Amino acid sequence: MKFSIRRMFIGAGNQSVPSSKKDFDTLREARDGLILTLAIEEKFDVLIANYAELEQELLRVALNDMVYSDENVRLAFRDDRMVFNRRLSNLLSSARMYRDQVQADLNRTAAWKAMDMKGWVKGAMSNAAQSTVEFRACESLRNATQHQEMPVYSVSRGWSRTSLGTCFVTQISAKLAAFLTRRSPDKKLEQELWPAFAPEKEKKKPARNLQNPTILLMPLVRRYVETLAKIHRELRGKLKQ
Repeated sequence: MKFSIRRMFIGAGNQSVPSSKKDFDTLREARDGLILTLAIEEKFDVLIANYAELEQELLRVALNDMVYSDENVRLAFRDDRMVFNRRLSNLLSSARMYRDQVQADLNRTAAWKAMDMKGWVKGAMSNAAQSTVEFRACESLRNATQHQEMPVYSVSRGWSRTSLGTCFVTQISAKLAAFLTRRSPDKKLEQELWPAFAPEKEKKKPARNLQNPTILLMPLVRRYVETLAKIHRELRGKLKQ
């Protein structure tokens, strides 16, 4: 069998270069690796874009609270919660997509199979889950969102003033919360989350004494995305080899 390399684009003509089977297979493997590497980057881009949209939504709510009247803010409470549910659901779903599809991509070339790249990513994800409570919490939240209910229970606003000599700085914030006990049957996880991620007004009380104890979501989400980004950066370095 004869092997050759040809330019496959309009205007290239029918010119081709003879090739040995070894060189042909090497180039084909390299091409497939480049295509899959781009696909992996696109999946990560979807994940980060969804995270950026969630953070932008928080900024939008805080800005609206500063600019508009209290009446408009009260009327926006329910609509804001549904928007955050959509943003956070998109983020959690894209994180799961990234985990599953990247492992599948890494099992599609002989070179990556030889390096056991799929095994490395799977191990990195497992280590993250074991060492990071925020990672486990967001994985549990995603599972509950898929099978039980929407992730965001409430959207709360906060105002604080800080004195800077002759003037004041006003800090405006928006916080997302979820139910603690509905998210996972894992009692150990609940103990790790409470009171570390409880709202300030609930921290001093045992969770069992509250009818519906809640946890703040954004500290969990930010650490979760940070951990996934760290794994992705390490994966990039390995793929360059």
